[in-house]
Amino acid sequence: MIIDIGEWVFRQVVRQARQWQDAHGTVLQISINKSAMEFRCDAALYQDWGGYLAGQGLAPGAIIIEMTEAVLLDGARQVVERLRQFRAMGLALALDDFGSGQVSLACLKTADIDLLKIGRSLVSELGRDDAGLGLGLCTALIALAQRLGLKVVAEGVETAAQRDLLRAAGCDYAQGYFFSRVLPAGQMARLLAAQPAA
Repeated sequence: MIIDIGEWVFRQVVRQARQWQDAHGTVLQISINKSAMEFRCDAALYQDWGGYLAGQGLAPGAIIIEMTEAVLLDGARQVVERLRQFRAMGLALALDDFGSGQVSLACLKTADIDLLKIGRSLVSELGRDDAGLGLGLCTALIALAQRLGLKVVAEGVETAAQRDLLRAAGCDYAQGYFFSRVLPAGQMARLLAAQPAA
């Protein structure tokens, strides 16, 4: 059942991304979380994803597949194959919630990913610890990831102080309640329409 739901989510996200691109002239990146089970599935289940993406005319990297540290640690042959398959389709790959699991820094060097998402547990420490250890750790992770050619997203940003500290540390992107709660598609369309032209 999770495979069927994942297939439905993928198609809905691609369709929605295309609608927003057409309506607002903006190429957005939209992330889809995938479970470990979905990474271990037979390659045939994903055969038509590339054609579907191409048919919708989305730019490469417009859809990001997010995986947890557990998926990357799995290292199973199917997981590696799935990562290659997704990459060949033009999907971007992100390691989600980094810092909450056991992935070593050395693993980042060999992982074929585009984005590193610093977990909420690390971001929540920004501005709260007097010694600045949270900021030091986030700054080091940002610098390391960027040195490896990765973009960095900070998750769970809830305050202007966190945003400012991350910006000063060179973080590429941030997400969290400070910017917006999760929005239904209709409200997101209104938010996009209200943005000044780029």
